[in-house]
Amino acid sequence: MGSCNCPNPPGGGITCEPGQLAICRVTGYGCHGECHAPPRDLVNNINLLGAWAFSVISGRRFQPLPLGPQEEAILNQGVYQDPITGQVVRFSLP
Repeated sequence: MGSCNCPNPPGGGITCEPGQLAICRVTGYGCHGECHAPPRDLVNNINLLGAWAFSVISGRRFQPLPLGPQEEAILNQGVYQDPITGQVVRFSLP
């Protein structure tokens, strides 16, 4: 099972079903947890799965394949900071 926690404050978190991407975002309303199931046609392709995950985490379509070292490092760390808004997103890959 994938899970993640928001930093304190506000705290909180989410636990997702096995195979789902768990995302925790701190918003003006507290901790917002999300669970995302990857599209079935991506499950067996690590490059496409990584690009899909990065798109969901960042909220922006990610196109280049394969992932670059910066994107791979973010996916391995489980933390993304939006360069435009500064929002910190914690996540757990499926």
